[in-house]
Amino acid sequence: QKRMYTFQNLDSTSTAYNMPGIFEIEGDVNRNQLENTFRQLIQRHEGLRTYFETIDGEIVQKIKLSYQFYLNRKVDQENDMTDIVKNFVRPFELDKGPLFRAELLENKKKKYLLIDMHHIISDGVSMSVLINELNKLYSGEFLEPLRIQYKDFAHWQNNLLKSGGLDKQEAFWKKQFEGNIPVLHLPYDYERPSKK
Repeated sequence: QKRMYTFQNLDSTSTAYNMPGIFEIEGDVNRNQLENTFRQLIQRHEGLRTYFETIDGEIVQKIKLSYQFYLNRKVDQENDMTDIVKNFVRPFELDKGPLFRAELLENKKKKYLLIDMHHIISDGVSMSVLINELNKLYSGEFLEPLRIQYKDFAHWQNNLLKSGGLDKQEAFWKKQFEGNIPVLHLPYDYERPSKK
């Protein structure tokens, strides 16, 4: 998270760390029920209420107790999905949050759910968990409360790093990569950019 926060702040207009998803909806959808389902997910997962601050030079994860979520609804019969997605996916402000947005779209007689999250609060597995839980909650299923949130893992990992628990592994990898390391030339689809 600290690395992503730093890179995002180097170019605050970048969407390189956005994780958008588009889901076609079959059948009718109750917008109010879907909005309420998202509110339940936001309350369930601290990551969806997370933002970041820099305090005394340290990047700190903060979690809002709650925030008011509104599911935007958009009707767009003219533009194709590429244009719609380009307008939907936009930079997040990591120091404000939320770092997550959703929109219900009606386009050419089809309905879609658009979701976008910043990678600082999510990954591919998290997205599939979110969609699975969204389906269950929307269908009226009860979900057991979560025992562990991401901040618990981050706390455990930081304590491990501070305790020296990874010193042996660090020494091994430093030895593996001492000296000159050759550049690995793999075939790319595109030329390597001058700015990595």
